[in-house]
Amino acid sequence: MSVDVFGEDQKQTMIQLERQEETKSEQTATGTAAASSLTAAARSVHVHSTLPSLQCRFLNPLQVVAHESDLGLTQLLQSPRSIHTHILPGHLDILSLDVAPNASGHALAAGGEGKLRLWDYTQGLIMRDLVGHVGDVNIARFFPSSSVALSTGADRTIRIWALDSGVCAAVLKNGAHSRSVTQVQLMGRGKEFVTSAQDGTAKLWDVSKQSVLATYPAHPQSLPPKYTDCLVLDPTSHPTNLSVQGNGSNASGEDGVRPDVSDGHLLLVSGSDGLLRGFDLRARDQVLMVSTGFDGGLERLAAGPCTQSIVVGGGEGHIAVMDLRNRRPTHVMRQDDAAITQIRCWNENAIWTTNSTGACNLWQLDSASTASAASSSSSSSSPSSPVGGHIVAQLVGVDCEPIHDMILTPPASSPAHSQVLLASHRAIRCYSLSALSATNVAQNDWNLQLPLRRVA
Repeated sequence: MSVDVFGEDQKQTMIQLERQEETKSEQTATGTAAASSLTAAARSVHVHSTLPSLQCRFLNPLQVVAHESDLGLTQLLQSPRSIHTHILPGHLDILSLDVAPNASGHALAAGGEGKLRLWDYTQGLIMRDLVGHVGDVNIARFFPSSSVALSTGADRTIRIWALDSGVCAAVLKNGAHSRSVTQVQLMGRGKEFVTSAQDGTAKLWDVSKQSVLATYPAHPQSLPPKYTDCLVLDPTSHPTNLSVQGNGSNASGEDGVRPDVSDGHLLLVSGSDGLLRGFDLRARDQVLMVSTGFDGGLERLAAGPCTQSIVVGGGEGHIAVMDLRNRRPTHVMRQDDAAITQIRCWNENAIWTTNSTGACNLWQLDSASTASAASSSSSSSSPSSPVGGHIVAQLVGVDCEPIHDMILTPPASSPAHSQVLLASHRAIRCYSLSALSATNVAQNDWNLQLPLRRVA
């Protein structure tokens, strides 16, 4: 269960708090502006109900903690440390972000009117325009080398870029999708990649051959669902035991599918019909089809907090952690009915989500021990009911507009030094996560010495 801590009846409290903070002599002009922005954003959070006993405190100019004692709910609200409105010209939507794996600070930003740029997110400097696409550029991704990139857009072409020169080294058209590509997933060292598209197919591509190796349709039907996202699970890091293991039509690696790359890999695709489908990448056989029951279909996929789980996000705000072994959700959460636009796992107990109304939330997953114990006492054979989660932190500042992409950098293995980049209409916002350690997230402890209770 999730409850937003700010309602209309808290506006005056927040205004007074803002004025008190602005009068502090040690606060700089920049800090005051940030605090004002943060308070205004906090007041714009959805109204849940009249919530008495609200306590608020600024930790610094960019962070405020709110605690609602009656509900036992505490949340950290954080404002961006920098906002970049010049990355794409003409106030264009920023549809896709990616950061270089080599930690150079380089990033890709893709958006409308064929715009694709290489830039430095640590300094906000534009480095190079990558010119070639017509129409929206939906996806941009670095290869593992960080010197080559891939992009695709409304023109349905897939382009490979040499970033040191900005030259388009290849245009992949052979076997291209008939409708817009919705996701790209690079594999291994980047020799192969997978795409999903609105035409209801996913495709495995060979970069050197510049062609399609295999196509994975939903199933023969007159109106196939749109594929909204795709995810490839490596058997070494995410063993699922769902592969065909040699019984499929392409188990020996014919037609260019190399066994050393695709053997045991599971391709997952989300559909507008609310179904999660899984394919053995090498054998090409469908090995999984699960109905989530989400109204509005599925929008996003992410590798889960444990090795045999994934996280799915729905078109009407539903979030579920799915156990692929028994094909059941272990956690189900929902803040409101806004479509989930991105999911990132932060650690084994916490996930980030963004949605179509500008919310970026850090969810703490509830423990399943209570539900498991209750299920065991009632019936040893019945599966445990899914549990939920609660929001412990929100990144504010995006004013009721869709967040198109979210990047967490560096990897979650060092969360104390992580940053979050949010791409929305006209701007990229950068947030520092130095205050979000694994300890205070797990304990919901922001050094306030306030009584904390779990939400019933």
